[in-house]
Amino acid sequence: MVVVLRRGGRPVGRWRLGSAGPRAAIICRFRVVRLWQVPAQSVVATGLNGLYPFLPPMDGGEVPAATVLRRSEELITHQSCSAQETADAKGALAVLSTLVHALAAVESALNWRETMLDLRESAVYQVIVGEGRREGREEGREEGREAGREEGELRGLRASLLRVLEVRFGPVPAAVAGQVGQVTEAGLVSALLDRALVAPDLDSFSRQMAAALLALAPPWVESVHAIAAEQPDP
Repeated sequence: MVVVLRRGGRPVGRWRLGSAGPRAAIICRFRVVRLWQVPAQSVVATGLNGLYPFLPPMDGGEVPAATVLRRSEELITHQSCSAQETADAKGALAVLSTLVHALAAVESALNWRETMLDLRESAVYQVIVGEGRREGREEGREEGREAGREEGELRGLRASLLRVLEVRFGPVPAAVAGQVGQVTEAGLVSALLDRALVAPDLDSFSRQMAAALLALAPPWVESVHAIAAEQPDP
C-alpha cells in the first residue's frame, strides 16, 4: 500500500524491478490511498486510534479545519492505551497537520505547548536526539575535558537536526547546513529541532532559523542588515 499524504505527487500502483524479459523481473502492485479522498468520519467510526493522527489530511467534509484538529487531539487523548502511545500519536498528529495546514493555524487549534512536550517524548524523537547526544558524549570523552563534552554534545545535536531535515525534506542544501553550523547554543539547536519536526517545508524552516540567528547577533549586525535592505537595487 502507498499512502499519499497530500496533493501534488502522482504515485503509480505498479513497480517493476529487472530487465524487460518476462522471467527476469519482479513486479509489485500497490493499492494507492490518497488521504484527501478518504472521509475522516469513516475512520473515526472504525475506532482504530492508530489512524487518528491521519485525520487532518483526510476529507473532513464541511467541518472546519480547526474543529478537525481539536477533535483529532481529543480522540488521541481519550482513546490511547498508554502515555507512550499518546506521545507518539500526538507527535505524529503535529507533523501530519502541518503538511496540509499553516503552522500558525495548527498552533492555534491544538494545545501546542502540551503537543510539543508529547512530541519530545515520542519514540522517534528520542531515537534521533538520543543518537546525537551519544555521539556528542563520545566525542567529549575523547577530548577529555568539560568544554570538549559540551562541544561534542552541541555537534551531536546539530547532527540530529540535519538528520531530521534530511528525512523530512530530502538532501539538505549546503547553505542550510551552514546555517546549522552557525548555531552555538545547545538550547537553540533543541528548539530548532522541534521546529524541524513540524515545519511545512525547508524554506520556512530556514527563514525561522535565520531569524533566530539574527536575534542572537550583536546589535550592529542587525543594523547592517537594515541598512542593506534600504539600499536601492543597482
